[in-house]
Amino acid sequence: MGKTRCRMEELNKEQGYCDVKVNDLLPAKWNYKEDSDYLREKLKLNIRKNGNIINLIVRDVGNGKYEVIDGNHRLDVLKELGYEKVHVFNLGQIDIREAKKIAILANETKFENNDAELAAILGELAENATKVQIEKELPFTAEEIDAYLELNAYQLETAFNNEGIAPYSPITNNALKSANDYLSKRTNRKIDLLETHLRKGDVIKLGKHVLYHNDAREIDLSEQQFIVTDPPYEMSTDTVCDVVEEARHILIMVTFSQGVLLYNKLVNEKGLKFGFDLVWNQKIPASTMNKKDPYRLHRNVLYFHDENETIFHCDNAQGFFLERGYYPSIIEAPKSLAKLIHPLEKPLDAYLKMISGFRFDTICDPFSGGGTAILAAEILNRQCVAVEIDAKCCQAAIINYKFLCETLDKEPVITINDKPYN
Repeated sequence: MGKTRCRMEELNKEQGYCDVKVNDLLPAKWNYKEDSDYLREKLKLNIRKNGNIINLIVRDVGNGKYEVIDGNHRLDVLKELGYEKVHVFNLGQIDIREAKKIAILANETKFENNDAELAAILGELAENATKVQIEKELPFTAEEIDAYLELNAYQLETAFNNEGIAPYSPITNNALKSANDYLSKRTNRKIDLLETHLRKGDVIKLGKHVLYHNDAREIDLSEQQFIVTDPPYEMSTDTVCDVVEEARHILIMVTFSQGVLLYNKLVNEKGLKFGFDLVWNQKIPASTMNKKDPYRLHRNVLYFHDENETIFHCDNAQGFFLERGYYPSIIEAPKSLAKLIHPLEKPLDAYLKMISGFRFDTICDPFSGGGTAILAAEILNRQCVAVEIDAKCCQAAIINYKFLCETLDKEPVITINDKPYN
């Protein structure tokens, strides 16, 4: 069937594609998309060159006027360019709640870019155009274009160079798929953590992983070489250092002020070397009771390592961020909006992304919370040694491990103090 056509006099009666006068279109006052002068100019150039190739979505608000549900920035540009009529899809006389839902669906159901494929396409375009021309016509800055072209050159080089492939078995996108499947399965379950029979000192074995229900300061972690952890906010820097100082490699989530103190302790006093910092973009703000501070969208992540060795290499993350190994300094992984079993849980996909560039057999988390490190190790077929003082957190870790085993179609093997646990 062809597209539905509607005459001007029928706009109030049915949905369909129509030509509407630009002066009869009203921008949505509730539009939540940010303005950008830079993108506006890019959009203007695009429409001037190619025409308005994407239809606006509108609703009939009466008196011959139509509110733009999707395409408000395009409407502004169309007015600037002197358009008199535009092709739209009219949804008819729907209420504002329905209009807002449709706007969110239109904006938030766009797929993420595969940067590897995008880099390859830009590489092809660069064969017949200068970078200046590409920057003029596409919504990328000169720096972004350079980065994509460098990535494409790297991909072409490693495609024909076996030495460019890391000898370490890389993490693949199956890890994130397992994490997403697990989260989907778990969020549909009702969990009750009001009671737990765990006692301090219990040794919980989850498959090949070990969870000590204890104070991390009372557990000997001297043999643990790779610590990845998110220490309690209220814990002093001295205490954190006492727990992690014997590890040769430390990936730690901190606030800025904690990071400064840790740097001084671990580098200046303990002799470790500062490797690099990451930013975990949570995308969903953490609320604060202090309105004089901004709502935090990010976490700082610092990597410290032995003076003579690093276990990080971008190629270890091949197939995870990009097919050829490109590990960014900003980890994009939103906090889950789903109700977590325990509020101290960390998002599994964020954890997997952060550790994907590191080479290790065993991971240690002395402040385990809901057991995210255990889940990540299980997905990656590694081993985890974890410690957690809070009984309900330990109980949450057990439940999470059971759900993950169910997701991976594995039989969970759990013991507490070497006794089977059901």
